[in-house]
Amino acid sequence: MQPPKAAASMPVGRTLARNHHVMKNTHRIVTAAFAIAASFLFTGCGAATHMGANTPAFVNQTNMQDADFQTLAKATWNRAQTQTSSQWIDLWAAYRDLQNEPADPNCYTGAISCEGFIPPVPSAASLEARGVVIAAVSDVPAGPGTPDNPSGIIRCGGGTGYCNAYVVYEPCNIKVPSSKPENMGPYEMQNCMLHQLGYDVSRR
Repeated sequence: MQPPKAAASMPVGRTLARNHHVMKNTHRIVTAAFAIAASFLFTGCGAATHMGANTPAFVNQTNMQDADFQTLAKATWNRAQTQTSSQWIDLWAAYRDLQNEPADPNCYTGAISCEGFIPPVPSAASLEARGVVIAAVSDVPAGPGTPDNPSGIIRCGGGTGYCNAYVVYEPCNIKVPSSKPENMGPYEMQNCMLHQLGYDVSRR
């Protein structure tokens, strides 16, 4: 089955709720209105189409030593490859969080058919990263809801809230806090991967 082509390219981020040390009850910062608006502004296509043969797999725009950065980025990409090629994937994960409508657990096993879910993508296992940028941005100031200093969180794309990391595309660019470049997690790498494969990740 051919994957649906991406209809939008937009920032998507992990919520603070995914980390126990920051604010609870925070959803991924993706709104349906922003997704719709973005669909008119951007056309998603594989990032590899803009890259040359000598483009590095990962581009370090953080304060990490490059050797450590490359090791971490490759390991994280490999984890995302394993997840994407072996597990069912929720393309509407952020949207469901926003609506406070979690998916049935059976959706994650393929036991039932669920809108927004796709089966494992075997081709992801051999998909090479190319030109994936990990860029550090300033942490938001610590406050009542972010007691750590530095806070380890950033303002999400569009300025609509806070998150641990978020992704923009063309090429794939993962924004992380300056204090925590390790926030380039498998979820963010998976978004880059799915986008490169042509899936619509505007609701992740």
